[in-house]
Amino acid sequence: MIVEGNIEGKKILEICCGKGDLSGSLASMYPNLKVVGIDFSEDCIYEAKSKYLSIQNLQYEVGDVFNMKNFENDSFDIVVGQAALHHLQNNLKGISKEIARVLKPNGKCIFIFEPIGNNPFISAIRSFKNSYVRLLDEANLYENAFQIFAADFSRYEVYYFNLLGYFSKILPKSKLSKVISNVVFNIDKFLYSNMPFVKKYSANANLCFWK
Repeated sequence: MIVEGNIEGKKILEICCGKGDLSGSLASMYPNLKVVGIDFSEDCIYEAKSKYLSIQNLQYEVGDVFNMKNFENDSFDIVVGQAALHHLQNNLKGISKEIARVLKPNGKCIFIFEPIGNNPFISAIRSFKNSYVRLLDEANLYENAFQIFAADFSRYEVYYFNLLGYFSKILPKSKLSKVISNVVFNIDKFLYSNMPFVKKYSANANLCFWK
């Protein structure tokens, strides 16, 4: 979903890259891409640079994703964030404008593995878990957030997943757990195909916005 078609010479920016695992993987798999990761944490960027120092088509920068002043207009073909958008809901209009600014015409912005809040049971479980770690910016996403972010883009699509599959996370790592997870995945797939209205009650979604 992130990289498709002719990738020769394209540039990808990962926002909120953390310790750089996604951008590092992309740069390693696609040596013809130029990949940049940005995060506000100096410690995370230091660790990312240490882990992926040998990859020539990859660089990391400390920076504010709401003001990416080091990047010119129309700099990137793709902007990607991994479980990032739900941490940026305090200023969806601002982040939308800044990402749209650095994206090239017809570029796309992709957010993967975002938490969705339409399922009250799953939301309750997340709230219970978050009460222990006390993350100040941890919040689920809803359709109105997609619409606000999409203001600077021509269109967007939502790809829901993890309906019953969300609960597979409690299984211990074993061969049997993998079998169970595959069965649950196929059940989800069947439900999505035959009962499309249940999609919005999924635990997660990938989002794609086209400039």
